[in-house]
Formats: sequence, structure tokens, C-alpha cells
Amino acid sequence: MQTIPETYTQAGHSMSLFRREGTVAMYRSQGKDYWEVHRIRIAPPKTFPSGKHYPEREILAGNEDFGEFGWACVTQDRADSRFAEALAIEKRKEP
Repeated sequence: MQTIPETYTQAGHSMSLFRREGTVAMYRSQGKDYWEVHRIRIAPPKTFPSGKHYPEREILAGNEDFGEFGWACVTQDRADSRFAEALAIEKRKEP
């Protein structure tokens, strides 16, 4: 299975994986005080009519998923708080 990226660029921010615990990840912007926290989900394999194939993979929150699966934060303290909240949500899902 493909895992989440170590780095990515989003809305002008070059993001680097800062912390991960299970299915919760925190990214930090390089050079700016901007953070993103994500609840990681698993996307099933998919093949499009064009022939393009995506294997089973971990995915981060897309724009429409923010507020439920992702959060943008402008301080590390806020990101740490969101990270803890996301971990608590994920632990409640465990059997």
C-alpha cells in the first residue's frame, strides 16, 4: 500500500511531515508558521476508464474534507491540540 508523502506543496506552502501516530499526521510548512493536521484514510484501488490505475493508498484530507479530516493551524500549540483531538477521535473508532 502507498503511504502518505513525506513532503507536498499546497496553496504555496511546502509541507513536511513533522509527526505521525497511527492514522494521524501533522505537517509543518517550511519557512512559515503554518501547520496541517490530518486524519489519514485508506482509499481502495481504483481504475478509471482511461486506464489510469491507483493502488490501495493512504490519503490526506482534501479541501472539502477540512473540518472533519484535516485542520489548518497557525501555531504549533494549536496544531498540537488538534493532533490530540484527532488521536482521540481515532481511538474511539478502534474496536
